[in-house]
Amino acid sequence: SIFLIFSPLFLVQASVYLSYMLSFLLNLLFLLCFLKSVRRSGWVYPLLAGLSIGVAAFARPYTALLFALPVAGYALHLLTRKRLSLLTVALLLMGSLPGVALTLGYNNLMTGSALQFPFNTSSSQDTLGFGTKQMWSDQALFDYTPGAALDSTQAALIETVKWVFGGALLVILAGLSFLRRRWKSRMALLVGIIASVAIGNALQWGTLNITFGEAPLSKYMGPFYYMDLLLPLCLLGARGFFDAVRLLRRPWRRVHWAAFKANQSGAPSLTTAVVLALTIPLVAVTAYLMGRALDANFRYTVKHAAIYSPVVNGRLESALVFLPTPYGPFIHHPFGYLLNDPSFNVPVVYARNLGNENLELMKAMPERRTYVYQYQGKFSERAEDVAPVSLLRIQPVEGRFLSVDMEAVNTTNKPFVWAYIWNGEKTLTYLLDDQSGSGKAYRFRWYIAADRLYFDGPNKGRAEATIQGLSGKTTLNVAVAFSRTRERKQQEIFEYRYWFTSKDGVLTLGAPGEPWRDTAWPDDAWVSGDISSTVRAGVSVVPGS
Repeated sequence: SIFLIFSPLFLVQASVYLSYMLSFLLNLLFLLCFLKSVRRSGWVYPLLAGLSIGVAAFARPYTALLFALPVAGYALHLLTRKRLSLLTVALLLMGSLPGVALTLGYNNLMTGSALQFPFNTSSSQDTLGFGTKQMWSDQALFDYTPGAALDSTQAALIETVKWVFGGALLVILAGLSFLRRRWKSRMALLVGIIASVAIGNALQWGTLNITFGEAPLSKYMGPFYYMDLLLPLCLLGARGFFDAVRLLRRPWRRVHWAAFKANQSGAPSLTTAVVLALTIPLVAVTAYLMGRALDANFRYTVKHAAIYSPVVNGRLESALVFLPTPYGPFIHHPFGYLLNDPSFNVPVVYARNLGNENLELMKAMPERRTYVYQYQGKFSERAEDVAPVSLLRIQPVEGRFLSVDMEAVNTTNKPFVWAYIWNGEKTLTYLLDDQSGSGKAYRFRWYIAADRLYFDGPNKGRAEATIQGLSGKTTLNVAVAFSRTRERKQQEIFEYRYWFTSKDGVLTLGAPGEPWRDTAWPDDAWVSGDISSTVRAGVSVVPGS
């Protein structure tokens, strides 16, 4: 129990809102009740064992399967030795039926098939085994090979050693327990759990995600797919600890311990001295591993506190906040704390940033002040990458004829300066200057109506065709681009994206627009950021329109 409770993996997973610790608890209850049913006759323990593994199957089906397989092998061994009755096995299976039925019913409700699990709906390639894999349908495919499985499993097992009490010392003690005792069926059960968890997780490509990549999850949350390894490691390690005490007592008897004890009042017993000699290095290693694990985890706490700070510290009242979706529409990360209550009668309502569709929600909640969450830069999972964050107030500007007044300063020292407006895969572009330099400023204006666009400003040649009619399928993007060549192969682009609707000739824009930049288009990625030092824009209704 001591080895388990003070394992970094146990402590970290016990404090996060994930299902791995719950699954571990249910698996342990299953094994405990199963062993009780072997020792004692009756119907209570077999039913409780079945119920535990059934609920575990609902929480994490594959994890429960990997844990149950070695136990099933052990049960078969006991059946052949006539140390387990068929009635006990039948009661165990009966107890598991509610959980299994719940799992199959949930699958049918979510996917339309009892045998198809919900995670397969995000991508048909998100399956067990080797071959072509994909987490989300809009992500790139990759090939999960046996070599990749071997590498990820080896890395995950090494990482597991760093997340248990005593680290490698505990593994050594666990190995000692094998050498000191005859091979028994229960020892085989523990080894079977180790093999099942290690080999079984090699068949799921998710192990690759937690061990490698930009910010491996196992570095700050531990190798959570391997939670069940804590059981055999801690049990065998505890047995090995007492075996080591017995082994070390023998050579110590040969020294002048009796003389030492006679001359030292209150000297510790031989057993106490040996226990301390073993405990001190175990505790020292654990303290180091614990500090390492908790520090890595706490750095993400600090990062997420910074992510939440605009909302937490803003003391918002009657607000509507649109959040970005860096992982697509299915995952709320990293904004798991920013959730709506069942009622909309709350200080803040959160919504996904869906571009033009945001205006409909703003119209439905006119009494709320609207903000869009700005994460400046590309979102990264690395703890040390904490970009500036802020809330940008968005207000609708409505009219039949709108103007977007812009001021731009060349902060790139590139000679070619372009102004363009983009909407619905159509672009209208003007060349402002072909001999620009650092610090040179420009003023220009776009006049926008539902069916036409006008440009007013310095013009050294129109580069592309006009836009006839605006599309409500995309945002209205107004930008300034700086290029070294007239061909604009490599540009630095600073852009405002306006939520946009048009109805009966009346335009609505969400001002001041979301600022974006791309410092090496088309090779670099678009990121949100503060572009006010380069471009500023203001939206207004044209008088008399």
